Amino acid sequence: KQLKYVERNAKRLLHLINQLMDYRRAELGVFKLRIAQANVHGIVAENFAYYENLAHTKKIKYTLHSEVEGERLLVDEQYLELIINNLLSNAFKYSYEGGTVEIVLTHDAESVKIEVRDTGVGLDKDNMKRLFDRFYQGGNSRRMHIDGTGIGLHLCKMIVDMHKGTIEAANRADGQRGSVFTVTLHR
Repeated sequence: KQLKYVERNAKRLLHLINQLMDYRRAELGVFKLRIAQANVHGIVAENFAYYENLAHTKKIKYTLHSEVEGERLLVDEQYLELIINNLLSNAFKYSYEGGTVEIVLTHDAESVKIEVRDTGVGLDKDNMKRLFDRFYQGGNSRRMHIDGTGIGLHLCKMIVDMHKGTIEAANRADGQRGSVFTVTLHR
């Protein structure tokens, strides 16, 4: 079981390196999506599994709620994975032991929404407008002494924009501390 975990994470690391290369290609304007019909729930569920051990280690309640099982959507599967992994990685990075991280998939006639919610530190209201800027690291990163490059959310925004979708960030509105990132992909 542990060797499978090591293998899965080694593949994940290789995938992340390839994504950094894609980020560079995107900066140079030679980045192209490979759009095809894909099972959004399946992609999210597979990437959800990558973080189960981390959730257990940090004692974080980790859940996936989906209304889109079996739904297919025109997306670039590889880059949808990048978006999911970046949002989940950030949710765990900024969440305290004993908190929650959840992914919620919903849909309507025009779109599919992917929400990543956490009960972490939340977003610095003064810096929310710059959250998706290249190389930007918010005030909470510095206060918590969290390392990062400041390219993850910028790359997510670029990819969502190329899909003609939207990505938004907000503090939780349900009275809990934390943040919600919402990706909307249109049909």
